[in-house]
Amino acid sequence: MVICSILAVSPFAAYGLAFTLSNDAIMALDYNDRDFYYPYINEAPILAITDVNGSGVQFDILFPDPHNYSGQYPPLLERTSSVRGGNGVLAGRDISMFDAFALKFTLLSARGVSTSDAVGSLVVGSMINEAVYSLAFNPEYIAINNSYPPASATSLTTTNANQISTVGFNCYIPYRDYDESYPNPWDPCGAIVSILVEPAPDAVVMTSNPNQVFQLVSINKCTVAAGGKYNDKISFSGKMNPVYDNLYLTNFIQIAIGSDDMADPCVIMIPTNNTHANYKKTGKFSYSGTDENGAKKSFKLDFKTHKFSFAAQNVNLSGLSCPLKVRVDIAGFDANTNVDETIVNGKKLIPINLLMGVKDSLRVDKIKVKYGSKMNSDQLTVSGGFSVASVETTEANLVDSVFDVNLASQSFSIPAKSFKGKNGKFTCSNAKLDGGIGIAAATFDFNKCTFAITIKNTSVDYPGDTSQFAVQCADFNANTEAEITY
Repeated sequence: MVICSILAVSPFAAYGLAFTLSNDAIMALDYNDRDFYYPYINEAPILAITDVNGSGVQFDILFPDPHNYSGQYPPLLERTSSVRGGNGVLAGRDISMFDAFALKFTLLSARGVSTSDAVGSLVVGSMINEAVYSLAFNPEYIAINNSYPPASATSLTTTNANQISTVGFNCYIPYRDYDESYPNPWDPCGAIVSILVEPAPDAVVMTSNPNQVFQLVSINKCTVAAGGKYNDKISFSGKMNPVYDNLYLTNFIQIAIGSDDMADPCVIMIPTNNTHANYKKTGKFSYSGTDENGAKKSFKLDFKTHKFSFAAQNVNLSGLSCPLKVRVDIAGFDANTNVDETIVNGKKLIPINLLMGVKDSLRVDKIKVKYGSKMNSDQLTVSGGFSVASVETTEANLVDSVFDVNLASQSFSIPAKSFKGKNGKFTCSNAKLDGGIGIAAATFDFNKCTFAITIKNTSVDYPGDTSQFAVQCADFNANTEAEITY
């Protein structure tokens, strides 16, 4: 699966989210839909197609003198990826998230010359299907060395389609040049014209890879800290692509942070203050403040670099675990992304404290087996973090019930009544294991969500380099895979 992070499309703000084509996708345009849409027009011959060293694909096209076609349509160039013919590499792709399709065109030369008298202007445009077989096309004029039309132009064509049936472009001589009474800027012998078709700047780039997945927002850095209920912290940064108009259309940016273990996401509302802002002039949005509940929050977005950052503290992140599920809603911009453990807190793990009172879980930071030289002289030492679904119930069971420690297929049972608790910290020491072989010492701190277990004067079966480690006490049952050191 190929993941593409979508960047801003600010030049196309009025049209929402636009996509364009990469070089390889432009090269995949291999069909002429002319016979379906306008069979009465001849095709302009393509002499060469070149994937240039850089952005774009060069098309060399033979355009005859349009006056030779007086009273009829002269030939045009059309290149598409279509459900009706060719390889259809782009046909069927999901475009439901997009509002428009764009390509950039540049008239490079005519008859090998790049001067203004070399050739007349051309009409170029991006083509995309709308509902069913309806085809949309937005024409732009390009010429050589003229202020107007310019040598380059970006054609943006809106669409309401959910899937691609036809996508591509066409290029032809302007209708005015058909009229013999109009001064003809074209050579009577016609001309070989070279145009460059390239991805539109700042649009979402679609490649020819059918497994490409678009992400509207990407997060490359995230920190999470647990500070107790309504005192947790989170910050993250990355790239996203809302346009100026999204901010003008809403009073709040809504950021929802959740995970599989959260009953409801933590929702942070960022005021846009849009009645006083000029985002187009500054190119940036920034907010920092404290709400009526004491939550401190900030949000920054740079429309030029597409970078954003978000931070909130004094919020409730109870139940948050990896992967994080982040949703950003800014009027018409509604984006979701997942943030996994490799991004959250760098090399450190997300605090297991956030799961206390939510679910039974176990994290092993260190587990070591030390083999003695005599019978029943082995030692097992384990430390890490834990959480329980029900704090009060588990605290009571820890005192009244048998506590089982399991490594691979071997079990060590600490008898009931071995633990004593005070202020959320439960300990046992010199507890003889059920069966009489081994002595256990353990600490479970419900405030810090940490544990430590040592079992000595026992016999430990070889568990291998990695093994399942589990603890069980009445209804509390949690396990994890751990790497063993010796």
